[in-house]
Amino acid sequence: MVKTSWLYSLRKEELSEICGSLNLDTKGTVEEMRKAMTALIVTHDLPTEMKAKLADLETKYAPRMLQLPTGTVRGAIPKRHAQEQISCGAAMDRICKWSVRYDGESCALDFIARIEELCDVYDLPPDIMPRIIMELLNGKAAIWYRNNRK
Repeated sequence: MVKTSWLYSLRKEELSEICGSLNLDTKGTVEEMRKAMTALIVTHDLPTEMKAKLADLETKYAPRMLQLPTGTVRGAIPKRHAQEQISCGAAMDRICKWSVRYDGESCALDFIARIEELCDVYDLPPDIMPRIIMELLNGKAAIWYRNNRK
């Protein structure tokens, strides 16, 4: 059975072209063309040739779903290649460009989550952050860090 959800991924030009090839009105709005297509698709006594044509269109225009590689557990973090060794100076150059700062007033967990995200994106090993985090701290947070660093 042909589904209708694929109609919603079509641009107006594509939908108009398909409607024209099926002898449906191409002058209406996108929603009117979708309704006409849906009415055609759900018709019970369609000729076999028309069913085959609609199935081909669905196959061609249905949104593609990403397929996980076999053996992948959904929600698992993919294994990455070993991160390059990077000096503190080079890491400092990278993090100075980030527009992330923490002043001790906002949520610390949000700040830490953002730092972890950025480390992942910029391929920085997270274990280097305690040595260079001072660059991202301001105000009360910077004072706290200076007083509690060991």
